[in-house]
Amino acid sequence: MNLIQPLLISLLIASALIYQRRMRSKVGDRMIAIFLAGIGAVLVASPDLSTKAAHLLGVGRGADLVFYISLIGIGFLMMVLFSKVRALEAQITSLAREIAISQAETKHQL
Repeated sequence: MNLIQPLLISLLIASALIYQRRMRSKVGDRMIAIFLAGIGAVLVASPDLSTKAAHLLGVGRGADLVFYISLIGIGFLMMVLFSKVRALEAQITSLAREIAISQAETKHQL
């Protein structure tokens, strides 16, 4: 085992534990985080697995496969976050309208 492997595995475990303890998320999200950390730890411990999977999928190297999958994951994450920001903007707009209308009605009655 290389010197970097225990360090990377420790960081993966630490990040999964921090996510479990600090983030208020759904159980499904927590299970996905544990699953991804586990896959990451397995791939760090045995890099040949990613190379074999890459060859099965027609990619030259395992690192390339991990990079491609990471790009897809980041793109998906960006779409999810963008949709959540849009929903929050809509909620803020709705609340601002309700406050403005209620304040206008109160001032109009005086």
